[in-house]
Amino acid sequence: MWRFYLAATLIVAAFVFAVTLRKQGSTDIQVSARASGTPSAPREQADQKATPSSVRGDAPWALSALPECARQDAETRGPVAFVRRAIPPGAREVRGHLQAGPCSIDVSEDGIRVVRGNDLMLVPPPVRLLESKGRYFLYEQNRKDAVLRVYTFAK
Repeated sequence: MWRFYLAATLIVAAFVFAVTLRKQGSTDIQVSARASGTPSAPREQADQKATPSSVRGDAPWALSALPECARQDAETRGPVAFVRRAIPPGAREVRGHLQAGPCSIDVSEDGIRVVRGNDLMLVPPPVRLLESKGRYFLYEQNRKDAVLRVYTFAK
């Protein structure tokens, strides 16, 4: 008796398999519907004046995101020794206040504070800002590697 159940099961399985394969073959389904109603006349809407909110927070990329303040000329990433070779000899460390276009930049042991209007961005420590021949070098280092971004500040 179990042979009949097995045979019936195989026949049903083969039928379901064949029907499933046939249905999957037709993928070009087209859907259409008749349009109903008429379009309305344009309505006047009140002007919306969105005021952008200020930007605040830690932003290691702050100077790269403010092209009116600083233009990023180059970036070097990799092992510490490799990145340090990209710093020009004689580059001096910058401390204190700098003005770059509409941005006010304060460099201290606590990091670099960039203020543009209502925006306040902090480049968190450990970070160093170096200057050589009118170009600025932002050097960041962690345990494994380092990043050096080269900037030209706006006048």
